[in-house]
Parts: sequence; C-alpha cells; structure tokens
Amino acid sequence: MTNSGEFVTAIAALAAVLAIALVVSQRRHRAVAVQLRVVETERDQVRFQAQHDPVTGLVNRGEFLRLVDQRLRAHASLGVVVVDLDGIQRINDSLGSEVGDAALAEVAERIQAELGTLDEAGRLTGDKFGALLRGVRSQIQAEETARRVSASLMEPLSVGDARLTISARIGVAVAREGQTHTAADLVRDADIAVARARQHRAAGVAVFDDRDRQAIEQRHVLERDLRHANERGELELFLQPLVAADTLAAHGFEALIRWRHPVHGMVSPVTFIPIAEETGLILEIGTWVLEEGCRILRRLHERSGSVAPYLSLNVSGHQLMDPALPMRVALALGASGAPAARLVLEVTETVMMDDIDTGLVALEEFTAMGLGIALDDFGTGYSSLSYLSRVPATILKVDRSFVQRVRAGTADRRIVGAVIGLAHSLGLRVVAEGVETEEEADVLNRLGADVLQGYWIARPMPADDAIEWFVDRMRALSPTAPGLVPTNVVARGTLDGAR
Repeated sequence: MTNSGEFVTAIAALAAVLAIALVVSQRRHRAVAVQLRVVETERDQVRFQAQHDPVTGLVNRGEFLRLVDQRLRAHASLGVVVVDLDGIQRINDSLGSEVGDAALAEVAERIQAELGTLDEAGRLTGDKFGALLRGVRSQIQAEETARRVSASLMEPLSVGDARLTISARIGVAVAREGQTHTAADLVRDADIAVARARQHRAAGVAVFDDRDRQAIEQRHVLERDLRHANERGELELFLQPLVAADTLAAHGFEALIRWRHPVHGMVSPVTFIPIAEETGLILEIGTWVLEEGCRILRRLHERSGSVAPYLSLNVSGHQLMDPALPMRVALALGASGAPAARLVLEVTETVMMDDIDTGLVALEEFTAMGLGIALDDFGTGYSSLSYLSRVPATILKVDRSFVQRVRAGTADRRIVGAVIGLAHSLGLRVVAEGVETEEEADVLNRLGADVLQGYWIARPMPADDAIEWFVDRMRALSPTAPGLVPTNVVARGTLDGAR
C-alpha cells in the first residue's frame, strides 16, 4: 500500500512537471511566434521601403522596372506612360521643399486615379512619373489614358491655402507582339516620346512610333560606324575663311569637322557630335582634330610666306574638363611643328559656365603656351559680364543670331554695336559669325567688328582647297596692301593673339 501511494504521488508529481513544461513550452512557442511575426513585419517594412518612394508612396524606379519586366515575361499586353513635370523646382525654390513634396504627392494621387485597377503608377525620378498599363490592348487605349492624366494635371494643385500650377509632357510606348522588349527599352521609348511632346509649347502627349524607332535604329548604326570612322579615314577637317571687316583681306580659318560616311555620305556634325559626346568618343575625335588641325596649320604657315594665317579649332566641354588636354595640345604642336602663336582654341560660353573654375585652369595653361582663346557663340548663353572679365580670351565671336539682327532695325543694331563696344573695352577682338549678305558685312564693319565669317565670304571647304584659296587671295594683293600685315605688326583684324 505504501509503495502504491508513493507511486501515485510520483505520477502526480511527474504530471505536474509535464504540465508546467507544457505551459512553458507553449509560452515559448507563442513568444517565438510573436518574434517571428515581428521579424516578418520588420522585413515587410524594409522591403516596402526598398521598393517604394517615401514622398508619394508609389513604387520606385527599380520596382517599377521589375513589374514591367514581369509583365513582359508573361507575354502579356502592356503600355508604359512617362509623365515629365515642369514647375516642381519653381515650387521648391519659392515655397520650400515641404510644399513641393505635398505637390508631388497630389500629382501621384491624380495619376493613380486615372489608371485602371490593374495598372500601377511609380515615381521614376524627381519630377518624372511612370505608369504601367496592364490592361491595354492597343496604342489608342494607352494614348487615351495618357490624355486623361494630362487633363487631370492641368487643374491647379491644392496644397494648404495655395493653388499651384504645373505642366506635364507625357510620352507613351506600347509593347508590340512579336518584338523583343525590356522594361528599360519601353521606358526609354516613352522618354523619347516625351522629348517630342516637349517640342510643342503647349503641354501635350506623344506616342512612340515607327519614326522614332527608325531614328533609334539609325542612331545605333551611326554610333557603331562612328567608333571606326577615324581609323577608316572618314573624318576630315573643312576650313571656313575669316577676313578683315574693313579690307576683306584673309587672316585665317576655322576648322570644322566633317564625316564622310561610305553609305550616308556627308553626315552633319549636328548629328554625330552629340553621339560622340554621349559615348565618350569625343575625346578620341577631339585629339584627332588637334593633331590634324596642327598639321594643316603647319602647311598654311609654309605656304603663306610673311603673312601667317591663324587657325581656330573647337574644343568641347568634355575635352576642356580633361586634365590631359594641355599636354595633348603641346604634343600636337610639337609633332607638327605648327606655330603655337597662330593656333586659336574656341570654347563656348555655355561650356565654360558648366564648370568655370576647371575651365579657367586649362585656358590659363593655353595662354601660357602662347595660344589664342576665342569665346564662341556669344549671345546664346548667359552673356555674363563677370564671366567675360575672368576668361583670358583674345577673341569674342558674336553668334549669327545677333549678326542677323543688324538687318532688323536701329534698336537691334545698337545692341550688336554695344556688344562689339563691350568686347573692345575688354581688349577683345570681335569676329561676326554667319555673315550672309553684303549689307550685313557693311553694317558690321561700321559697327566696329574686326573680322567677318560666313557664307557671303566663303563656305567651308576641304583643307587643300582652303590653302589654295588663301594663296590666291594673297597673290591678288601686294604684300604691302592694306589689310595684309606682316606677323610682327598688330593691326585691326589680325587676331594674332594680342589683346
């Protein structure tokens, strides 16, 4: 009996221990479950923050592209809309970034309100939004959605007591059946359509179409061919003469690059220079221009006798920011034997203003080497007086848009005259670009321009023809005729690098 009682007691004790262990275990499991839920919630929060824009709550660019790619992999129809806003920066500057963020949040709400239940809006960059249209089956449907978004954004935004106006340019791209697309392709196509919409003054919508696609394909071909144009000998320099405004005596040339494409013929630099800048090829091409220009300058110098013409070469912004540029110039001069005093480097005002301090360092080095510095396209950028006073320039080139104003009337002539007078007061010689008529040449001479350049004098021509043009011009005048001045004499229009 005693043994039986002890056994019962032991069993009861064991049961109590097991019960306690069970309670502890349950609590522990509940605690672990709570911890797991907390961890999962934290992970969700981290994931959400990584995928969404904190200002608008929309998906960010990375997540937007992932969603588009996901739709493309499913071979489903879709369209992409890109909304590029104008006016947000103005709001930030005038009312502060908090108001600007509130305006962006309202824009996000308006865009999402115009989309279907299956569609997704996202914020791609600061002032740019995107919309993934999952339900569209045609380009027309996508364009209709884009126009609804455009109309909604024309209404003023209400932020507190303020009513704010913005504008938007919208581009549309639709994935076509049978064509290979990536999310980046579609967003790029919609961006290209935005650029076309921006060409119109009013806010508008543009759809990426076959013309845009052909332009992209042609650009890809040009980019591919441009990479080999130099080694294939397809690049060449054409020279456009510059003459004294008073005597029309020849004093120099501007070298202008040309690309003689084996299929497309002569490709305009307006077309291929932007490609070169975007791809980084501009440094290689720019180095070739320096070397070839110096070789041509040496030939000009050898043929000119006592009257040495100068040659000006254009320098891009990418080149000017390259710390090795002064060394490249020195090597080109040394290898060719060209006279440094007759070489002029042209930089635009806009290029200088991008990073004036870095640009000034390079220009000071060029000045120390004895080169002339020309400020090109003056009047198309900031036209800053402080900028003019800081740059160690010897020449100011007045843009053709200013030159053409001399035909318009007295007020415009006074403006051009004032620019010329300002340049002279700073010790700069003035080249008037884009002279196309005798009337313009006469007026510019009376206004005080030193040198003229333009089609009225001569069009750009191959280097060999330009050298012969210069020699023939010299032969037509005696060495002592007005305007043909020996190189050791500083005369109006000689542009010999002296201020």
